[in-house]
Amino acid sequence: IEDYIGAEAWQTDEYQDAVVDDIAGNWLTISRNHKFHAIFATSSIPEAVRYYRKFRQKYPELKVTGLFDPSIDNQGGKKSLEKEDGLKEMLKDYNSLYDQNFDIGGYAKFKKDVSARLAHKRPY
Repeated sequence: IEDYIGAEAWQTDEYQDAVVDDIAGNWLTISRNHKFHAIFATSSIPEAVRYYRKFRQKYPELKVTGLFDPSIDNQGGKKSLEKEDGLKEMLKDYNSLYDQNFDIGGYAKFKKDVSARLAHKRPY
């Protein structure tokens, strides 16, 4: 289908909202009654941040975060600011949800915490 529809079709709010609604609407069944987790991949970090915000806004009961390269390119302009703002927002929300205290400087520890939580490893 990608041969007939341009990549911009996947970037519209209408499409992304439909994806978020579909995931949330089927989550109980797909997760086998919350026993399994999911990984949602996007084509870019700004796209991941947009999806993250949509999930948080529309379905705050779902526990959602993002993992990606935390480096910030000071020459990157608007995309770098979007990435940094999104990363800070995700860390703040995660900290609040799980009573943690991660920041960008401690991103590696955050990533390990998320991985341990997903794998149900100690202390989770």
